[in-house]
Amino acid sequence: EEPTVRMTFAVNDSPFAGREGQYLTSRQLRARLMTELERNVSLRVHDTDLASEFLVSGRGELHLAILIETMRREGYEFAVSPPEVIYRVDDDTGEMMEPMEHVYVEVQGDYFGSVSEMLGRRRSQMINIRYEDNGSVYAEYIAPTRGLLGFRQMFLTSTRGTGRSTTGTSSASDLARDFACVAQLGTGGCGFEQQLEAPLKALMPRYIYN
Repeated sequence: EEPTVRMTFAVNDSPFAGREGQYLTSRQLRARLMTELERNVSLRVHDTDLASEFLVSGRGELHLAILIETMRREGYEFAVSPPEVIYRVDDDTGEMMEPMEHVYVEVQGDYFGSVSEMLGRRRSQMINIRYEDNGSVYAEYIAPTRGLLGFRQMFLTSTRGTGRSTTGTSSASDLARDFACVAQLGTGGCGFEQQLEAPLKALMPRYIYN
């Protein structure tokens, strides 16, 4: 299946570079990413105009997060951009399409209201719900991938660490417009509207991993 999220992996050029990592150069970073392609069939790696930066695409935010953490533990020190959703154009209609995901949540009934509201602001649609005798609520949603960026941490906070959520890929759909402003995401306000207006804009400033 095609990737849904991409990030830029780059050489760490901060003043504190080289203090913890063992592998620092663009050659070492590129070699490691090329090696990952041999066993990670859902990953895509592309060179950019800059020799020190590589565009890495994967099947969701978690897919790339696992790669980043694995490389960090292996001694690689590098910088990454925030994740960006990959939009596509429908060949038949010419409409901009975005990836969608199935979201499965299991929470205690006391927390379900806040979780449902959180997913609603991210333009998720509930397609199934089940109440258990022990007070647990199981629900299934369809949500745009961009609405799920940063969702996991907020979900755990909202459920006091007791909730469980999993995601699975779905088909692409028309852009889910009119996202609500979610200031807590740390994107400077209406981050989703900004992505909608410029879906292919340059990636945001990097985070450092070492």
